[in-house]
Amino acid sequence: MAAPMTRVARRIGAAAVTWSSRGGFRNLLAAQVIAALAGLIVNVLSARGMGPDGRGALAFYLQLGYIGSALVMAGTDRALPAVRRKDPSLGAVEGQMLRLLAPPMVFSLLALTGVLALFAIDVIGGYVVAIVAALLLALWGNALLLSLRAAGIAGQDTSRFLRTMLAAQVILVTGAGVLLALSVESPPVWLCLYGSSLLIPTLLAVIWSPPKVAADAEGRTATRKLGLRLAPTMVANMVMLRADRLLLPVLSSPEQLGLYVVVAAVTELIAWPVQAFVDGRVPLWRVSIDMGTLSVGKILGFAAAFTGLGSAVVALSLAALLIPVFGEEYSPARQLVWPLAAAGGLYAFSRVGLAMAVAGNRSRLAASIDISGMMVAAAAYIVLIPEHGATGAALGSLLGYGIAALASAAVVWRMAWSQAVVEGSSSDAS
Repeated sequence: MAAPMTRVARRIGAAAVTWSSRGGFRNLLAAQVIAALAGLIVNVLSARGMGPDGRGALAFYLQLGYIGSALVMAGTDRALPAVRRKDPSLGAVEGQMLRLLAPPMVFSLLALTGVLALFAIDVIGGYVVAIVAALLLALWGNALLLSLRAAGIAGQDTSRFLRTMLAAQVILVTGAGVLLALSVESPPVWLCLYGSSLLIPTLLAVIWSPPKVAADAEGRTATRKLGLRLAPTMVANMVMLRADRLLLPVLSSPEQLGLYVVVAAVTELIAWPVQAFVDGRVPLWRVSIDMGTLSVGKILGFAAAFTGLGSAVVALSLAALLIPVFGEEYSPARQLVWPLAAAGGLYAFSRVGLAMAVAGNRSRLAASIDISGMMVAAAAYIVLIPEHGATGAALGSLLGYGIAALASAAVVWRMAWSQAVVEGSSSDAS
């Protein structure tokens, strides 16, 4: 009995090493682990330093920054690894990504100039200017870091992204410790810390090793077109992931958002390793789909096992550590742990089908996953949050992410069926 078990363990280990050595998965996973650890630390520091109300306000502004960066990217970060190009080197794809990013970044600078002009003529106050400036810092930092990530995946070299992520998280954790020690409770100041911690190391990385900016109009056009076709998916994903945190302070209260976000910030980490894995596999899955050799059963089985186990581990750990780590004022958040952990696992599972659809250039199938989840989640938020607050948001997430997971499985099996039909037709013809 021991010998077969040993052989199984060796095979699993060999498979894990093989997976991790492709598509920069090791670096992507390491970056996710670093960001997760730093995020947990900063989540605790900000929650203790600002209280539920302040933490809720910070979460609200961060969602606006994330939404802004997603709009600036316009799906190009997802499209870049799936597009074939003449020069696949890291410097070339970084240059291509930055050229795609330049127009919306210039537009955001013009928007900041307009806000400063309104401040100069006393139309708006200084607090509004501080919020806008902090939001743009978060937008720019997140967008540039996502660009390095997408370029690293497309160029099969994510080492630079890993170094940049490490530097960013060191700055973030150090800054959060300083703000806590100084008893700084201002959301704009904390938001500036988030944005600058991402922006500064990313800019330094680009300046230290400038990307190639040689013209590749065909590759840029293909990336932009696929990005625009993926835009419905991007919008649906934003609504599904961010609507709860935008609606909670409006339909309930900032305090409810503060309670909600300390749990959600932990449970959403369940999806990060899966996201890193599937993002790193997109270029390879694209080739497998073209050749008709993609093994969907094994991939879905691995994803289901990992997300189920991850949800249980995170829920048990968070339930035990919530009060000791965050304090008694967050005790009402205990009832959110299991619904949000289950929702996090379902969302993680849904990323597998989305990545396969992107790799197969099936933008409509990709869009169907998040659009279905978005419609259910948004409706549930609107119905449940006014009466149940954070608990209603957690149940809405569970419903929406569950639908997205079912849609993801359906998409994967449809692609597998299409592949089988093509193979069968080819066999008949021969």
